Amino acid sequence: MNCIVYTVAYNEEKNISKAIESIIAQTYTDWVYYVVDNGSADATWEIIQDYAAKDSRIIPRQNKTNGVFEPDVHYNDILRQYSPDDYFCWLDADDEYLPQFLEKTMHFALENTLDVVMCGYYTVELDEFGQEQKKFVFAPSKTLVLRQDDFIGRSDDFGNYFYCMRSIWAKLYRVKTFLAINLP
Repeated sequence: MNCIVYTVAYNEEKNISKAIESIIAQTYTDWVYYVVDNGSADATWEIIQDYAAKDSRIIPRQNKTNGVFEPDVHYNDILRQYSPDDYFCWLDADDEYLPQFLEKTMHFALENTLDVVMCGYYTVELDEFGQEQKKFVFAPSKTLVLRQDDFIGRSDDFGNYFYCMRSIWAKLYRVKTFLAINLP
């Protein structure tokens, strides 16, 4: 089962390596990674190309102008090339996934026949001494599996559901489900 990972980067020469290396370090290895330079004016495109030259699973794409997507660069165009039953995740250029993110989310999705798997996430901030500190933004207190009409009448889970679904990252989507969302 393929997992398609997608990142768009604009002037991210300081961060893009961290994002790419977090995908290379995944314990689940059946992935393909589309890294899009979004018309950067810095060395982002060169960095992406360097990684792609070292790992054939990394597929570099480039927009000439920030926000103006070239053919076969937008995630909708890319995802339509894959099976509707493959999985997709988004990674911002200044973020990273822990090494077992794909393995754990893929396993959970397949084991439970799920279209979307969400997990908690944290930010890393510098404290007053310049040391990195993890700050949990969302840490679910329990496993919550919703199936079609299961959510009706489960208002006690709404906070977990809403907080996790309001962002695109830290999730694994079945391709057909993500395409059905019809984001711009």
